[in-house]
Amino acid sequence: MDVFRMEYKQVLKTMHIAGVISKQTMKSVYGQILDMSDSDREEYLKKVIRNSIKKTTITKEPTNNNTLRKKAESVTKTSKYIRALLENMADVMYSTNGIGLAANQIGVLKRLVVIDVGEGLIKLINPVIIHSSGEQTGQEGCLSIPDIWGMVKRPEKVVVKAIDENGKKVEITGEDLLARVLCHEIDHLNGILFTDKAEPGTLQRDCKEGNDSC
Repeated sequence: MDVFRMEYKQVLKTMHIAGVISKQTMKSVYGQILDMSDSDREEYLKKVIRNSIKKTTITKEPTNNNTLRKKAESVTKTSKYIRALLENMADVMYSTNGIGLAANQIGVLKRLVVIDVGEGLIKLINPVIIHSSGEQTGQEGCLSIPDIWGMVKRPEKVVVKAIDENGKKVEITGEDLLARVLCHEIDHLNGILFTDKAEPGTLQRDCKEGNDSC
């Protein structure tokens, strides 16, 4: 068995452990990639992840039993799987008109975040806030808690250290909206939601036609 087949076998196993694919799909995909070239394997793997994530919609209605309330695990090594997962997380974020998404929100307990506040896509692995300063209070919502908004106090400026998709150490300084989104998404990785930090009495629901709860 060549080194490439061993690598992809490990990638598929990691995907299964992360909950992205079933054991049956893991075995089926591995059987199909055995005779592919390495480039074809990578493209096929991306397709499998993309289709799996489309089926695994954004996790909503947080409970103690789903990934929104669990702490994500650190990524110990970047890989084709991690890069493909970040790429497809970005697809999910853009398709839902979001400006940030954590892996918890698609049912994957890995410390991965994607963000785009209009200044370009940011992909972060194992992000940690190492410095914060100032204070801002503003309205927040969440793709996992649709139609709910609230006022949340956040730092005005944060410095975050992380690893990029190629395994390189990076440091990002975020101010204003970017600082808010960085804090929001890193909270997700720790099982914390914006509703936990909303100012008392500020949570409100968007009232839409046909919504009897409004």
